[in-house]
Amino acid sequence: MGYFQNYNLSLLILISISLFFGASMKLADVFDEHGVKEYFYGAKILSGFVWGYLGALLIWYDLYVGSAILAMILAYIVRMRIDYRNHAIGATLVILAFLLFRNLDIISFFFFFGFFLIFGFMKDYFQYYSKKKKDLLNKNIIYNTIIWFYPISSFIYSLIYSRWSVFISLVSFNLAYALVKIYYQKRV
Repeated sequence: MGYFQNYNLSLLILISISLFFGASMKLADVFDEHGVKEYFYGAKILSGFVWGYLGALLIWYDLYVGSAILAMILAYIVRMRIDYRNHAIGATLVILAFLLFRNLDIISFFFFFGFFLIFGFMKDYFQYYSKKKKDLLNKNIIYNTIIWFYPISSFIYSLIYSRWSVFISLVSFNLAYALVKIYYQKRV
């Protein structure tokens, strides 16, 4: 019975950290890019520290989740999505945590980095650069809200390597990120 209690607690901790990581990352975004007024002076900067700290916790918590999180952050950097001070603070904390606390799982890292980079550039193209702004993909709130390639890539990875913590973490992250995005889209 003790193993299952520890496993369930471990799973609950992973889901909780991932949910707060996704929510705080999107909250940092809405303060900068979506016209949402800070709740208090310094909330923008604090949001960067919070998502960086939560990303660092995920890196410390699990090698494979950590490798996927590092791949996500580095793909954001290559795609030039780390474009505000609070984003830079969060990304720096994640990278420092990885350098201090974790070894790199090469297979996991390159699997996710390739996926996040290729499909991230495709998402950027359709979202920001496509001349056909009235096409179905740009009108679809589910496509534009959910970072669909995170759960898909993590599901494929977990099927191949039987490391379901990565799938659970990235789906939880994505769900919280999308819910915060939807909430603030309706308020702005």
